[in-house]
Amino acid sequence: MVKAGEIYYDPQYVYPSGNMEDKLLIVLRETNSPNDPVILLPVTTNKGNQHYKDGCNKSKYIFYLRANEDFFVNNTIVQLHILNGITPPSQSNFDKLIIRKSIQYKGKLRAETIYKLIECLQSMEMDIDSDIFRLIFS
Repeated sequence: MVKAGEIYYDPQYVYPSGNMEDKLLIVLRETNSPNDPVILLPVTTNKGNQHYKDGCNKSKYIFYLRANEDFFVNNTIVQLHILNGITPPSQSNFDKLIIRKSIQYKGKLRAETIYKLIECLQSMEMDIDSDIFRLIFS
């Protein structure tokens, strides 16, 4: 079972739009059974060095993490907009990916960081697909 804040590497992550990239993914909630959905958020490096405030940037649909303040060595953008349009895998399907080594565990966010990320998502309830929101906060 996964825990909130765990980070996995997926070399073939498929975005809802269909494009595939290698991505680090953050688990948003703990699972308790094989049928529970695994809610994942991809992250990307702030390659354009755009200026964001730390943490929740609600109007931009991102959560911003400065380099070396947690797991990530680069300034990192958590892509919150992905929550609209995703179909999360079940824990049992996620486990199969781990067994096949299609994805790999890489680390975990600090409890304080995941708390702030979840708090940000709660403030965005009206901007997140209601089914996904319910899955995150049920």
